[in-house]
Amino acid sequence: ILQSGIPEGLDVIINAGSADTAWSGGEYWANPEIVSAVSKWTADGGGIIGVGEPSACPGGPLFFRLSQVFGVDKETGKSICRIKPSAQNADTHFITKDISTGVLFDNQMQHIYPVFPETTVIGSDNGGITAAVNSFNKGRTVYLSGYTHSRENSRLLLCSLFWAAGK
Repeated sequence: ILQSGIPEGLDVIINAGSADTAWSGGEYWANPEIVSAVSKWTADGGGIIGVGEPSACPGGPLFFRLSQVFGVDKETGKSICRIKPSAQNADTHFITKDISTGVLFDNQMQHIYPVFPETTVIGSDNGGITAAVNSFNKGRTVYLSGYTHSRENSRLLLCSLFWAAGK
């Protein structure tokens, strides 16, 4: 991204993995140029799917450096005093309409909270967010707290790709 930007013709970026790993981008998310480029690309109509701890990088005011894009962040103890907004809950959404079991993953992240009241929660478990969608200017984002391969979750990912791409 720093050298060449985001490739033309790309509809959706997937950022998945745990914090401080190559999968999620690790320390590269500490670079404000990368955060700015991905945020602008999304605001201009791109789609992004975050799984687990997308754009996570310790040391900032928010754990997910793209929390303003995803509409969610992870509580790590640094913002425990902050009043967190309630999000909209959607009983049905394009992404989850074919899922009969609800959005559950064996390896889901805990302590995910909405950053904005406009964030739409499309899956939750024991009060925690397992899936959420957000509109970011002209772009769309999907957050999944984890991913366990199954027939229903494959369908969930496919619908997430279509929705994030605006198709």
